[in-house]
Amino acid sequence: MQRLKILRDKLKFICWFFDLTTAPFIEIKRKIETSEDPYESDNLPADDSEPPFVMDWLNADQAIKLQGQLCLSLLQRTLREYLDDTVKLCLGRAPAKGDKWFEKYKKLFLDEGVDWGASTASISLIEELTFARNRIHHGSPGDSHSLIKELDQNYKSRFPKARFQNDFEARIFAGFGPALHSIELTKEKLQSAVEQLLALATFNEERLPDSTKCWKC
Repeated sequence: MQRLKILRDKLKFICWFFDLTTAPFIEIKRKIETSEDPYESDNLPADDSEPPFVMDWLNADQAIKLQGQLCLSLLQRTLREYLDDTVKLCLGRAPAKGDKWFEKYKKLFLDEGVDWGASTASISLIEELTFARNRIHHGSPGDSHSLIKELDQNYKSRFPKARFQNDFEARIFAGFGPALHSIELTKEKLQSAVEQLLALATFNEERLPDSTKCWKC
């Protein structure tokens, strides 16, 4: 199952990339919080009106969120590339182009007797992944003030228990509307998403008609 190996290798790289690129910013936040060099707060004026190095901390926090949104987009693209290759090589056709591509793929596999609803993968998580990616890439009117994209009412209506929201912001700003909740991919959420994508792909490979005859299988 060469396609499955390719998918696994890509996902493994995304996890490595996320860890490597967020580590410097995590360290900056840690040093600020513990007043370590070069962020010793003892040398600052006593009458400073805001916490020491607050902008450095906020910038590092935003950098971590930005890397998370980038990796979330890479997860969605990796899934779509896997599905594109699978239907082309094993089914010989592709779903119609346009919006709601994930729903179209789900129906296409169902027509071939592969019911994603019977898999152990969380289809709702994967659906939210594609939804979050669209928010990151296309945004919406009024959210151009920041590189970090946020949930909107449509997102929260579709996924009331959104997995890819900033959980801290969701608690702090509960009742103030979803627009204050950043789309976020943490290390734990990344690992969970990877597990679900691999579970879905493994389910496909085990059930596709004549899958062993597909090129690159």
